[in-house]
Amino acid sequence: YAMTRVRYALGRPASSLLSDWMRHLWSAERAPATAEQIIAFLLPWGLCAVAWGLNRNTRTSRARVLAVAVVTALAALAGWLDRSLLPVAATALIVVVSGAAIAVDWRRWKQSMWVATGCYTALAGVVLADSRGDIAFQISARADVVERDPSRFPWISFENINRELVRFVSTGTLVRESILAPEDVSGLLLAFTGRTIVQLPGTTSREPAHRHTDLIRAFYGDEGSFYELCRREKVDYVVYSIDVLLDDGPYSLQYLAGTNAIDPSSVAVRMHFEPETLTHFTLLYENDHYRLFKVTDTMQPVFLTDHPLFFQRELFARDGRDLLHFRNHVMWLMLTYANATRARLSGNGEEARKLLDTCLRQAPRFTRARLAMADTYMDAGMYEKARDEINTVIHYAPDNPSALYSAAYVQVQLGQPDAAAPYLKLLTQTGNRELIEKAKSLQYYIDHKLPLKPGAPD
Repeated sequence: YAMTRVRYALGRPASSLLSDWMRHLWSAERAPATAEQIIAFLLPWGLCAVAWGLNRNTRTSRARVLAVAVVTALAALAGWLDRSLLPVAATALIVVVSGAAIAVDWRRWKQSMWVATGCYTALAGVVLADSRGDIAFQISARADVVERDPSRFPWISFENINRELVRFVSTGTLVRESILAPEDVSGLLLAFTGRTIVQLPGTTSREPAHRHTDLIRAFYGDEGSFYELCRREKVDYVVYSIDVLLDDGPYSLQYLAGTNAIDPSSVAVRMHFEPETLTHFTLLYENDHYRLFKVTDTMQPVFLTDHPLFFQRELFARDGRDLLHFRNHVMWLMLTYANATRARLSGNGEEARKLLDTCLRQAPRFTRARLAMADTYMDAGMYEKARDEINTVIHYAPDNPSALYSAAYVQVQLGQPDAAAPYLKLLTQTGNRELIEKAKSLQYYIDHKLPLKPGAPD
């Protein structure tokens, strides 16, 4: 592995030039360190190096200075090539800091200041990470290199995708059932749900690595082969991630599988855009990033009606079935929605409606945007228009909890509390605890004939 990394130090080669085991080892967790990580590592070292330079006593021992410089340079190079080695490289930083602190004459305030600042910078990067007190982070922010990680697939979500997935798995599956999921999600499911996971996260052994690669490669094959593999590996559920199809970067699952072209009839494409056509995989749950499928012997009905933007087949067709165009389009729509939300919170309802209208003209089933449009109408006292937007959502997604609560709320605002009852009854059957509690509060207002404050619900 080390020789391979040295050989291809300037970048990852074509997937065909690496073995399955090497592609597994050379994962995103072992990608070159980002500029932000390099700054966080080198800044404390540089500050302490100044103290070394100011101290005549340290300069008298050239061998010691040279040894520390060489060890630190090698550690920094290793950490830059492979971010998983950063903890090892930090050991060199500890040596420099300790050596500088011991050799410094504390009566000389300039030397002491540099050492103290270096120690603070290193400590703040852990204790005060990403805050105003984190000097390395502030420098990275000024240099505009924060969160620029070429090894990661960029995407946007407005919910806690991992928490919601864990919550559904905990309540909707049995402990004895096993789940095939991406490596990072496998660890979460094992830790927080106690479910059996099919693959071992973080393994570097050859046999588990080949097994991991074979399981990922099966996503890009036909359904029959994938089903047989799942039965052979005793898989009860499959967690599908949008990364399987939309990530085409050098650390993607496509690269790991050695897949150069995606077959439109593959399991990945059908799980992403056509889950209802699958015979042996039934869609049970989805959020902005993940879908959970149950492995079945025969085709089962799919009851989910409201799909997030990343999974919308109609939008994909509008984009000419071009995956890159589709991905960029969805990202742009999500950012536009975020800007609309900020405009509404700042009190600029007209600007918010303008941005949301742009979203809805391009993605009519962008549910969050449509419900946000209803909220802006309620903010302006236009409850009839808000009701029309909410009814549009209920028409294509009658089980959407947020739409049901908004429908009940707007009926109360229109002075028709009796019309809110059916929506509140349906809401209790969705299992959304947060909205069910809010529905109980709304029912209390209705029962006691209390007035609601003008505008949209909080």
